[in-house]
Amino acid sequence: MQMQMEEVERQKAEAAIFRAREFTLTQHPAPKLTPAKATTPAKAPVLSTLARQSQREAFDAKVREREAMKEQTEQERLMELKRQEEAEVQRLRRQMVFRATKIRHYRLVLSQEVAPRPLTRPQPPKLHTTERAHLKEGDL
Repeated sequence: MQMQMEEVERQKAEAAIFRAREFTLTQHPAPKLTPAKATTPAKAPVLSTLARQSQREAFDAKVREREAMKEQTEQERLMELKRQEEAEVQRLRRQMVFRATKIRHYRLVLSQEVAPRPLTRPQPPKLHTTERAHLKEGDL
């Protein structure tokens, strides 16, 4: 019995020490299952980039066409405006051409004889008058 006890203690001591061991599979591996359905062949994904690209090209073409039309109408408008301005300048130039005006005949104004008078003699203003002198004395 003592031998068995020593054997059990020795086995416990060995179990306490870790040693890496080779793993052996004791169970049989799982059997391979054949699928009930045949596998479908892989296809490349269908991306909408090609369709989107063609739509975008069509849209860009319409936008370019619209911009070209706008630019053309703007140029036509500017040309028409320029033509109108030139016509207006020509019309104004025709109107502004100097044309001689006829001389007008007025009736003669007869000058009447003015009687000669003697020249006026200048006189200095009378700033210091007796009335002002009395007013000034009364204010004080």
